[in-house]
Amino acid sequence: MRTREIVALVGGYEGARGGLDRASHAHRQPGSTFKAIVYGYGIHARKLTAASMLETNPAALEGYRPGNYDESEGQSPKRLREALAHSVNVAAVAALRDVGPEAVVAWARELGIASKLGADLSLALGAYEVTPREMAGAYATFAAGGVFQEPVLVTKITGPRGEALPLPARPPPRPAMTPAEAYVTTDLLTSVVEVGTAKQALSLRRPIAGKTGTTNDAKDAWFVGYSTDIACAVWTGFDDATPLGGREVGSSAALPAFIAFMDKAHAGRPATDFPEPLGIVRLPIDPETGALATPGQESAVEEVFLEGTEPTGVALPDPSAIGQGILDLFKPQ
Repeated sequence: MRTREIVALVGGYEGARGGLDRASHAHRQPGSTFKAIVYGYGIHARKLTAASMLETNPAALEGYRPGNYDESEGQSPKRLREALAHSVNVAAVAALRDVGPEAVVAWARELGIASKLGADLSLALGAYEVTPREMAGAYATFAAGGVFQEPVLVTKITGPRGEALPLPARPPPRPAMTPAEAYVTTDLLTSVVEVGTAKQALSLRRPIAGKTGTTNDAKDAWFVGYSTDIACAVWTGFDDATPLGGREVGSSAALPAFIAFMDKAHAGRPATDFPEPLGIVRLPIDPETGALATPGQESAVEEVFLEGTEPTGVALPDPSAIGQGILDLFKPQ
C-alpha cells in the first residue's frame, strides 16, 4: 500500500486472453462506498468532525430526498460516526449539502478518481460511475496518511537478453490531506467494521477500515477497505446491470471476498494498528448531542478530533438523573 504496487488484480472469471478487465475498466456506481470521500472531505475542510450531528429524516431535506435502507434510522439526528457505521443515506446527503458537492468532486480528483462525477446531491450515495481501481486508490490514500500516488501494475520488464528495460517515470507522490485528517477518516471507517455494516471483517483479527456499498435494486455490491499493509476494493455485479437479488448487499455479496483475500494476503504478518500522528485530540463526548461530556457522565464516549476542531460546549445534564440524585438524598437511612 505504501508503495502503491498492485499485488493482485482480478478483472473477471472467464479466463479468456484479452478479456475485459473489470477492475480497471468497468465503470459502476460505487454506492455508499463514496460516503467515505464525502465525510473525508468534511474532515479535511474542517467543516465536519466525528461528533457532528447530521440530519437523518428525509423530510428535513429540500429537493433531493433519498430514503434510508433502514427506515428506523431516520428518527433523529445522528453523530457522523454512527451515520457512517450504519450507512445512513440521508445523513450523507445532508453532509454533502453542507460541505458543497463541487468541492467534493474537486477533492475526489485529488484522490485519483478521474471518472466523470456530477456536482449534485446524488453524489453522496455514489450515483456516478467509477472503477474498482479508482476506489482502491482513493482508500489507499487514507491508509497512507493522506498521500496519493499513482498505482503501479508493472514493476519490472526484462529484455530478450535478461536485461532490465527502463520503465516510464512515475509521477511523484502528492499530499491530498494531512496525516491527522487521514487518521480521523480511517478511525471513522474502523467503526463500520467494529459496530456497523461490516462486522464480519472482525474475523480477520486485525484493525480494518472500510465501507460497504449497495446500489439501487442491488445491481452493484461493494466493499472497499484496508489494513495497515494492503488496500482492497471488491465489486460484485453483472455486466448488463441485472440485479443480484433482493437480499444482496455489500456485506453479503462483496465483503466475504474481501475477507478471504485479506486473510491469505496477511498470512504470517503481525496485526498492527493504524499509527496515530501528531495533531489528534481525544475527548469524552455526550453520545446524544456530540457536545463535551459533563464531568463524571457515565454514558460518555471517547471521540477523536483534529486539534482545534474539538467541541467547546458541554452537554446539559440529564434532568431525570439530577432529579433522581435529589431523591436519593432523601432516602431513609
